[in-house]
Amino acid sequence: MRMKNSLLILCFLLTIFCSGCIYKEIEDYAIAAGIGVDYENNKYQITLEILMEESGKTTDQKSSIITVEDENLSVAMNDLKYYYPLEVFLNHCVMIIFGEKLAQEKLKETISYFVSNPHIRSSVYTMVAKEKTAKEIFELKNKDAYPIISLSLLESINKVPTIAGVWAIDRFHHSVNMLLMDKISLVMPIVTLEEDKLYIDGGAIFDGYKLAAYADALDIIVLQLIWGFDIKGTAHLSDELTFEIERISSDLKYENINKLNVDIGIDVNFMDNTNIDLESAEAIRKLQLKIKTEIEKVVIDTIKKYQSDGLDVIGCEFLMYRKNGSFYRKVEDNFLEHFKNIEIVCNTNVNIRTSGVTGRGM
Repeated sequence: MRMKNSLLILCFLLTIFCSGCIYKEIEDYAIAAGIGVDYENNKYQITLEILMEESGKTTDQKSSIITVEDENLSVAMNDLKYYYPLEVFLNHCVMIIFGEKLAQEKLKETISYFVSNPHIRSSVYTMVAKEKTAKEIFELKNKDAYPIISLSLLESINKVPTIAGVWAIDRFHHSVNMLLMDKISLVMPIVTLEEDKLYIDGGAIFDGYKLAAYADALDIIVLQLIWGFDIKGTAHLSDELTFEIERISSDLKYENINKLNVDIGIDVNFMDNTNIDLESAEAIRKLQLKIKTEIEKVVIDTIKKYQSDGLDVIGCEFLMYRKNGSFYRKVEDNFLEHFKNIEIVCNTNVNIRTSGVTGRGM
């Protein structure tokens, strides 16, 4: 009986002194919009963009920047609390920018930290700062154009058309999955800074966890063509030749161990091009040949560039492993050297639609 009474008293005391939650107002937190991570002079450099409100109106939102550094990444992140009067809240962070040097030397450790941090959402966007530090991106002085750097970049990446040549598949969980493959892969878009203006362009190519190269906008468009991505928009083949891409399909297959065929199908529409007689079947055939020739040239030139650099961005090794296992077993120990010498053949089928101009399709 005495034991039972003691337990009842203990339970009563627990209900009084051990509440489940500690309530805080949102004003008690410093809301982080973005995080920049650099590695300079053998130290991790963390730059945090904190949201601020002037006059209590969201339309007047601006940001402040704090930077801390330490030889240990987790220590640097923990030290943020000593540099700001409020508790830093990371759960609403929308952007992580990795400096170029960090992406070359310390990305694996950085990714591991953020994966294990419960306050970082897997849907946060990631970028690489080309030829800049993340700190330089966040310290941009042009506050009239970019009052909050992270939100400005987020808005830009969401507005990028598929034909703009930006590798916009850039959520944190996707980046982690690609890096975990420990292969050469296109992982994140690039952010650059020129004359107080930010530009999102191309993509960063990683060899495992190490930044190996950059793909420019044309490279991204070509890779999307090769992979059959659903890119739509206006393509400028020349000053005189502009058309709308409506549909793309592709098929990659090895004819033999030394030869890869890239078959591309593309539907285009000339809605308004006064320099071309779209009523003429001969003019249409010439257009098809011109577009076909240009596409095949740029595809082969782009692949050859990556072949010479030994960067299998296209995924030729995985394709051979998955579809031609007997070929792959012969070259798997030294595939990248073999990749440099694979013959690439591109075959393009161009379908020109003219219904918007002539009232009939071709």
